[in-house]
Amino acid sequence: AGIQDTSLGCIGVLMEQNSHLTVTRFVVTGSAQPATLSLLHTEALLGAGQNLAHWQIVESPLFRHGVGAVSTTENARAKWNFAGSGMTLWAPQGPEYGLVEVFVDNQPGRTVNLRAESPQPSQPVLNVDTLPDGFHAVSLKAGNGRLVVDSLDVRCPTAQ
Repeated sequence: AGIQDTSLGCIGVLMEQNSHLTVTRFVVTGSAQPATLSLLHTEALLGAGQNLAHWQIVESPLFRHGVGAVSTTENARAKWNFAGSGMTLWAPQGPEYGLVEVFVDNQPGRTVNLRAESPQPSQPVLNVDTLPDGFHAVSLKAGNGRLVVDSLDVRCPTAQ
């Protein structure tokens, strides 16, 4: 049976635990489109080898996907590893947050100010579109204030 759907999105098969599936043919037609993948705060904390006891998981509409993490200690770090050609860092702003040093592929020099007089919803705070297709790392290091970690949108490698 064929499925005809012209909407954009990911393709996958969702199965229940202990299910089995045999696919004899899987065909996708159409032109390749750029894809974006959102990586959450959990990938960043694990990528930096952080002790999760030093982070507060916060459910709030101020976060892009309704949940994020805020450090409870100084000198906090976060790191996303990904394959792609660009990225956009999302973060809320607020009075308890401060400067964040952002490293792209271990190159410093990008500072983002997440301090605001009142809480502000998550929005893009840094965009990089000039990465060559391949593997990259984006690291965050708290400057002053608590480090808040929301999400990172990754432009997936171009299909060949």
